[in-house]
Amino acid sequence: MWWSFVSCSWFATTEAQESSNSHPLSFEENNPTERKNMMKTSCDNLEQKGLERDVCTKAVNAFYVALDKGETESPVYTVIDMTMHSKEKRLWTFNLSTGELLFTLRTAHGRNSDVNHDGLLDTVSNVPSSKQSSVGLYKTAEEYIGTHGRSLKLDGLEKGFNDNARERAIVIHGASYVTDPYIEQHGKSGRSWGCPAVSTEYSDRLLNVIGDGRLVFVYYPDASWLSGSSYL
Repeated sequence: MWWSFVSCSWFATTEAQESSNSHPLSFEENNPTERKNMMKTSCDNLEQKGLERDVCTKAVNAFYVALDKGETESPVYTVIDMTMHSKEKRLWTFNLSTGELLFTLRTAHGRNSDVNHDGLLDTVSNVPSSKQSSVGLYKTAEEYIGTHGRSLKLDGLEKGFNDNARERAIVIHGASYVTDPYIEQHGKSGRSWGCPAVSTEYSDRLLNVIGDGRLVFVYYPDASWLSGSSYL
């Protein structure tokens, strides 16, 4: 079995750990029963770290679908739950192969997904220039240095839901408006133009771990996506 889980103690790691300990997954293990067991075990543990079970189940299912399509070779996976308030830690990066929790971080959402700026995302969009967040499964791509410094491009894997990510310049980057002092002062993170920005304190370390074609899953209960996604 290529995923070996031990106990709840696997997730007792530091909040932001630079070492991903990632290795290419073996494609030999695709037994549905084993996958169901692994999903249950991983979601049991992640639920203790604040990730809702239903979101976790959908995320892990999406990972398996992408794995079967040959869209990833890494067990390092990032899940973002955009139903949570922006002051909360709603991004989890973990290694499904080893059970390590690598990061739990706050992340921003799009300006026009939260027009009244109450810290809660209300809408999503795949439309260029919408300045909204998009849902679904992404694959990390190349890095570049931009307005916000070191940034990681994302390619949306879901046609009609996030496949305009590259055109929209939806990337992961550091931002001062997601730092602890900013959130302590304002009670919420600032808003991006659709990018899942993270604190500048952790952005470099996060990008070191999640680049090179690893998967990122952004959840929001958009009815069209829930019924139309090929990954759920």
